[in-house]
Amino acid sequence: MQDTVKALSEENRDRVSGGSLRAVHSYSQRPQGRGIHARFGDPEAMNVISLLETDFVDIMSAVVKGTLGNLPVSFSKKATVCKYAVPAGYPEKPEKDNEVTVGDIGDASIYYASVYEKEGKVYTTSSRAIAVIGIAETIAAAEKIAQNALENLHGKLFFRKDIGTAALIQKRIDHMKELRG
Repeated sequence: MQDTVKALSEENRDRVSGGSLRAVHSYSQRPQGRGIHARFGDPEAMNVISLLETDFVDIMSAVVKGTLGNLPVSFSKKATVCKYAVPAGYPEKPEKDNEVTVGDIGDASIYYASVYEKEGKVYTTSSRAIAVIGIAETIAAAEKIAQNALENLHGKLFFRKDIGTAALIQKRIDHMKELRG
């Protein structure tokens, strides 16, 4: 990543600033870096930014001024789990234009994504509709907060129940160990 930023700076002969994300995918042979994004991905950024204690505006201002190295940036030492509710039938044949209502989401944070409002009501489009984030001391507790929130969204929605669970995390760990040999 550092070599990439250095090369961009040399090529552009100007300071390169902004956020980036290195995408790593696991394939049948081994984990491989497959891209660098100049934008934050949805769940990745939502998990990290939810823990940010430093004012985000101060961070972006420091990036623009080139003084980010002088700003103490801190994050809460907690666990997060981000889960999405999507329209029924997503991704092949998503059912659009269905009303979504929100019940008691407890301690979760909610983020409206690919929805629209009409006459005071929220409706789905054809993509990820609503994200919920659980924040807690452990991943297990954060997962429970996020799952509770999803179960209190009402409408023609679908969501995965395994995201953030110990079983899925272990499955991913085992897969990476297998790929590494």
